[in-house]
Amino acid sequence: MMKDNTIPLLDQDGPSSNCVTHDGRNVGRYTIPPKNKYVPKAHLFREKHRETITSTSSGNDSGIDEPKEHDPKRRLTPQERLAKLEKQEREHQLPKGFTKEYSCREMDRMIRDWLRNFSGGAVNPSEFKCSLGEFEIAKDVKLRGMRADCHLNPGDVIMKIPILNGALGSFVVMPDESVSRFLNYCAVPEDTKYTFNEIYTIFLILHKRMGRKSPWFGYIESLPKDYDVPNTWEQQYIDNLFQRDREIIYAEIEEIWKAYSRIREGLSTSGLVQDLDFTNDFLWAFNTLKTRSFTCDFNDTRMHERQKFHKFMQYDVSWKHILCPYIDMVNHSTQFENADVEMDIKENWVLFATKHIKTGEQIFISYDPEPSDHYLLDYGFIDLTNKGLINPHEIVCFTVFEFTRPSQTKHRELMKELTIAKQLVDRGSNCYIDEYRCTYYMQLAAIISCLSDKQLSEMPSNFDDFVTPFELIDAIEKKLQQVVQNRIDRMVKAMSVDKEKHHDLAKTLYRVHYSFLKKFQEEHPVMFTFRPLDPSIDASITQPVGTTVQVLM
Repeated sequence: MMKDNTIPLLDQDGPSSNCVTHDGRNVGRYTIPPKNKYVPKAHLFREKHRETITSTSSGNDSGIDEPKEHDPKRRLTPQERLAKLEKQEREHQLPKGFTKEYSCREMDRMIRDWLRNFSGGAVNPSEFKCSLGEFEIAKDVKLRGMRADCHLNPGDVIMKIPILNGALGSFVVMPDESVSRFLNYCAVPEDTKYTFNEIYTIFLILHKRMGRKSPWFGYIESLPKDYDVPNTWEQQYIDNLFQRDREIIYAEIEEIWKAYSRIREGLSTSGLVQDLDFTNDFLWAFNTLKTRSFTCDFNDTRMHERQKFHKFMQYDVSWKHILCPYIDMVNHSTQFENADVEMDIKENWVLFATKHIKTGEQIFISYDPEPSDHYLLDYGFIDLTNKGLINPHEIVCFTVFEFTRPSQTKHRELMKELTIAKQLVDRGSNCYIDEYRCTYYMQLAAIISCLSDKQLSEMPSNFDDFVTPFELIDAIEKKLQQVVQNRIDRMVKAMSVDKEKHHDLAKTLYRVHYSFLKKFQEEHPVMFTFRPLDPSIDASITQPVGTTVQVLM
């Protein structure tokens, strides 16, 4: 009688066989199989099944080792899972409920494995003190971000990436074979100059099209498929923004289209890409650089040598931009910023803690100390983590049209001469409200708008000699209050209309600006601080000789 622990095995060396227990004891008419042919109980199979299994697996040409019958189901890598689902989607066999998006855990494992392999072991992800996680920012709304895997003290290194071995910058882009071919064989006019950001864009386009053949495939797969920045919005959403924001976005789109035309012509004449898609190729690469790049002052003498060779290159500060995998997944916060990035002496891009961070807590850095509309225009988000929704770097800009009536053409011309509300190089404006005051130019716009045509004609040629009429003080204060209140009313109206007219991010920006302006009204009942002295009062009596009026501008 056979015991419970007896496992019948087929002797593969001959017809005769014996019954053998799991520890190798011979208990009957079966012979013990050789050790190299012994397999665990769960993986037993008979000789007659071998041909069937072999014939079934020989027809697999998808590049994915699909689980076989009687074999253990091997867990697919994220890339294999995505390729399998794409194949099923092409064949209209995509299982219900499946998605082509990577899960958070798959994304984390994929980018870590890619970093280790790409850097040749220079990056050891096991030393990272963080991992990718999901954080709930609203009901049923989750956002991916970086979380601490252990308690971190100020100054602790969370992770570091060698810039020359793990980051994507000019040291990778310029020696690239496809970029060299583009620069050497593109037939474009002699006066055409490509900035490094445009060459960077070309690199991303070409390597995205290479797919798995690109050494950067793992990193490119981790990037978003699209970006919700205003230059991708539908025209109706842009048209319904306030004038200043609308002008900035359309000016950017115009520059984007010029760069697209130059790149499309160069890629076509060099024979690299004949069917460049504006949205899926160019705009994706452009916004990847715009939203995820760091400015890093690394030392790479090869760039200076290459300045002599490429006549189509225009060298500027953009060649210092880098994309740093994994670190670029850290989110921004103004109030809860608890980490920062820097380059150490060994040219590693280092993420380090600036505050105590608990295990499981999200890691934040500050992208830039900018107002909320800059975050929207540059990154496609609004920071809602600030206390009372108020950004400490917040400003709200105004235009001259908000101070004047349509018939006050001369007033607007004078404001233009005095560069009031002029768009600055960094998209800023000199006519705005910040946490402390209405700026000098904003108060100057209110003064000019209150002048009569006669007073405007008597304006001295040198505006420094102009003295604000004392009787206009109340009118100027009323004008400033009215301009601010009109902006608040317009934002309230925009937030209350249906979704089809205003983008959700635009409504969020109005919500933040509304909170800021309401607080400003409460804290600054008097907005006009550039007040002249009352001519009926002798200033020498009320003030010591040699002093001037202290005016907050």
